Amino acid sequence: MTNFERTARPAIVAVLLSLLVAVLLPGVPAEAAQSEGAIRLQILRQPAWHSPTDDFNIKLAITNGTNEPLLGYTVVVGLYTRVLNRTGLHERFDLTDLEPVGSFPIEYGDTIEPGDSVVKTIEVPVSDSPVLATTTANGVYPLKLSVVDPFGTPLDSVSTQLIYYPTPPDAPGLAMNTILVLPIEDLPRRSPGGVFTPDENGAYPLEDAIASGGWLEGMFEVLEEELGNSTARKPARNDRIRITPDLRLSVVPSARLVEEIDDMADGYLKEVDGEVTRVPESDPSAQAAADLLEVMKEVLSSASVQPVTAPYSFADLPSLAPFPLATSHQLAEADKVYKSVFDVSFSPDWIYAPGGRLDNAALNELWLDRSAGHTFLEPNSLLAPENPDLAGCPTAALSAACPVEIDTGDDSLIGYALDRDVQDRVVEMTRSAGTRADMQRLFAETSMIREEEPSHGERIIPIVIPSNWTPSPGTFRNLIRGLARAPWLEMMTPDEGLEDAGALAPRQIVTQAPPHTRQPEPQYFTEILEAERNVDSFATIGPPAGLVTRLRRNVLTAFGRAWWGDREADGADYATQSKAEIERELDDISLLAADTTLSSRKGSIQFVVSNDTGYEIDISVALTGGGIEVDDEELELNIPEQQQSVTIDVTATTSGIFGLDVQLKTPDGKLDITDARTITIRSTEYNRIALALTFGALAFLVLFYLIRWMRRRRARADSDTSEEVGIA
Repeated sequence: MTNFERTARPAIVAVLLSLLVAVLLPGVPAEAAQSEGAIRLQILRQPAWHSPTDDFNIKLAITNGTNEPLLGYTVVVGLYTRVLNRTGLHERFDLTDLEPVGSFPIEYGDTIEPGDSVVKTIEVPVSDSPVLATTTANGVYPLKLSVVDPFGTPLDSVSTQLIYYPTPPDAPGLAMNTILVLPIEDLPRRSPGGVFTPDENGAYPLEDAIASGGWLEGMFEVLEEELGNSTARKPARNDRIRITPDLRLSVVPSARLVEEIDDMADGYLKEVDGEVTRVPESDPSAQAAADLLEVMKEVLSSASVQPVTAPYSFADLPSLAPFPLATSHQLAEADKVYKSVFDVSFSPDWIYAPGGRLDNAALNELWLDRSAGHTFLEPNSLLAPENPDLAGCPTAALSAACPVEIDTGDDSLIGYALDRDVQDRVVEMTRSAGTRADMQRLFAETSMIREEEPSHGERIIPIVIPSNWTPSPGTFRNLIRGLARAPWLEMMTPDEGLEDAGALAPRQIVTQAPPHTRQPEPQYFTEILEAERNVDSFATIGPPAGLVTRLRRNVLTAFGRAWWGDREADGADYATQSKAEIERELDDISLLAADTTLSSRKGSIQFVVSNDTGYEIDISVALTGGGIEVDDEELELNIPEQQQSVTIDVTATTSGIFGLDVQLKTPDGKLDITDARTITIRSTEYNRIALALTFGALAFLVLFYLIRWMRRRRARADSDTSEEVGIA
């Protein structure tokens, strides 16, 4: 007698007796008094695939959400025939209304009290299933697990897929090549001021992520463990097929995230109860950061891992394309972080465009200062083929399982086009409510692509994980082990995949990608660009390099896609606070000047530049005004700490009182350091000349009239003498 017969027959009898009792005994409702809530069935654990000698080994949780105890129950295992294509697979993701081809029950006599849960494992051999008992066909078999009460009333069910490989393909000959791309990102946790602040719940998410059991620590622990496993095939136990994992993948760490972990590793600033405190290097969180960096470096240095560069803040490249050099700045800062922290080679030939979003303008920006020739492209970044039903590769009527080549005339781009359905499965798996059943759908999707054309060994598909996924270590381990041990898949790095690929599918990139569904309004980017220009101008005065780097990276952080949606204000804050910090720095530079009197045509004016920034600065002095000539209307000065007196030679072009405007600017002239200060200048040189002329003229007139008077007097005297002589 088989396990199926031993298990199924008593259960069937029990169900029939229960139904009979329900009919004969009045007053017992068919719903078994499940008046409130519901009974819930959930898959906790499921092998990614099975061979003929395996047990089902599926772990279930049954939760009683009603207000009545569940007095016994039965789990029914129902299988369906193998699906023949991807359409058929999608139609059988939900098996609620479909009756299985073959099924068997497993009876449990224990009671589940209200609010309680029990965990059960189906340990029946898969070979006992009526559907799998005689088949030798590799592929996907839909599976429905149901729970019924003692009266035979269905309470809940869950749909999944049993991936069955009685004759695994001989990898790498006939297994399907698979590129796993793992972008790793988190919301920035360090404030624009360089302090790690708590979130709205008072927690410190990055400290939690890198601590033992945290999602980030667990992710790299799993990678380190799986990469360290031997690639030699180990002997099977109990005649069961064993596939030794051969994990190969691409890892794309966010440079901003790496920088924050590196900042924590040697001690960091942390806000606690509104006060900023210094966390020492010996603190457990700082030690955890240092330990994680070592593991990350080991993983990225592995021959089985291909590190790929991404924009510093995982910014959306099509949204950056209208702003010259914005993409270059993102990639340049990312390169600096990778080199300073890991000292690991990140090939400039590969670029991860976040979300796979790229268009012609964004591609041109990528090619400005680097030879980016390879990437990953989501479907909307490529022009739709004329006949989607015949757009497969290498076989037109099947899935597109080839790398793509985009010829732009002068250059070409070779990479991987993401499969829309595969990525849909990935998104379902990584969402907050994702379940083990969702992960199994991803495995089933890849198996179904392989089984479309099982004899073709050059087909290849990429799987790109969303960058914001923060799984538990157990969930991530299930994914990595499932892919690495899948007999129908051969894991490869992106470069290895291109080397092993056959045909390249010619495709065209879109001229302009459609805006992201959560993309902010243009004003959002305009404000960030203004802050970026301010940082560039501020850098010309010569502030400490660390300060400039932090401000510049704050602005780049504001471009990150992670802010889009309900956190745009938090993202914009990185730009606005950087502008405010620059203003505070410049407020420490002031101009002191007094009014001046020129006593000659040429003279000098003096003013004092006060520098309280704490570092030596370079500034430009702009001089404007009428009535005064200066040798240079734009002076470049180097001002040490504290203050310095500045003397400027000037020439008066006229006499009188006039103003000379003095203003301090950054050396590039694009940012005002101070408001214009008007120095009042009084010129007296020309007044003295006029006075001298006046006195000279007066003296001349006095002398003229004196001589004239004297002559008249002499003439009068001579006349009197003549008269006296005549009388005599």
